[in-house]
Amino acid sequence: CIDPAPAFFGFLGAISGLANDFIKLQPKQNDYRWTVRPVVWPFAIGGSSSGKSPALEEGMAILQRKDRELILENTKRRKDYEYAMKQYEDDCAAARKNKAPRPEEPEAPKLREYWVSKGTVEGVTRVLEHSDKVTWYVDEISGLINGWDAYKNGGKGSDREFVLQLWNGGPGKNTLAGRTI
Repeated sequence: CIDPAPAFFGFLGAISGLANDFIKLQPKQNDYRWTVRPVVWPFAIGGSSSGKSPALEEGMAILQRKDRELILENTKRRKDYEYAMKQYEDDCAAARKNKAPRPEEPEAPKLREYWVSKGTVEGVTRVLEHSDKVTWYVDEISGLINGWDAYKNGGKGSDREFVLQLWNGGPGKNTLAGRTI
């Protein structure tokens, strides 16, 4: 038997992660300029061995199941792309040999994901490059906070600011090694 409260928090986070990011709430009836996205930061707080983790996992199950389906799709897309790239390389070699125009390169697939549990700013940004939104699920809040800035100049980087700016969702922009995402 699991405690329903942490399970609800896990489910609430999962549903929020699956919700369309174009949905906006208008907190004040007559203030059309102030809208917020349905971003939820649920935290289940309890003592050690209180059953939080199994309950949160139960609540997150729907999101994790959908993510497993995406992993299978992503694997197929990646294999199809690798096959297309081999065909493209063969076609390029034939075009050079025949002095013909170079064929069009296949487009790399967008490998979407629904959730992450650990990650750097760079890693999460790369996930967001292909996914409309992503749920950042951590079992222990201390793991989330202690992981901020872990790989940056001895803990003096910008991960903390990145995560704290995620509070309301919406568009963002991050530049990584000359690439803006």
